[in-house]
Amino acid sequence: MKPRPFYKWESFWLGVVVLVFMGWAAWKSRSEDHVLTASGDRWCVQVVKMESRTAVVTGPPWAMVFHATRGVSYHAMSRDPVSFVPVLEDMRPLGLRFVMVPDRLLFFSFLGLWLAGMIWQWSREQKKLE
Repeated sequence: MKPRPFYKWESFWLGVVVLVFMGWAAWKSRSEDHVLTASGDRWCVQVVKMESRTAVVTGPPWAMVFHATRGVSYHAMSRDPVSFVPVLEDMRPLGLRFVMVPDRLLFFSFLGLWLAGMIWQWSREQKKLE
């Protein structure tokens, strides 16, 4: 009995959907900024998609670059000609901490892990035949 072809695996199609979404999000962030904010009285976390990069910013709500309201909120705005990277660097003394990751690194990291998982699943399918 032959194993199922890889294009019938759910993990294959899930990976394809995630890769297409990541590509679309990177392309869209070249012209727009997207900000997801979760904050309380004394803390705030923002995930910012901008300039083909993803940034995670933490700190007090009053020090955030994008207006932070209590609770969870989402904002999309057109590209500002000013880059936010120098602005974030200048706000470190106010208590902001952030990490920026290029979209290409996220995309190729996921691609590598997904392909490794697909190879592992294929090898398990082959062992079932033995």
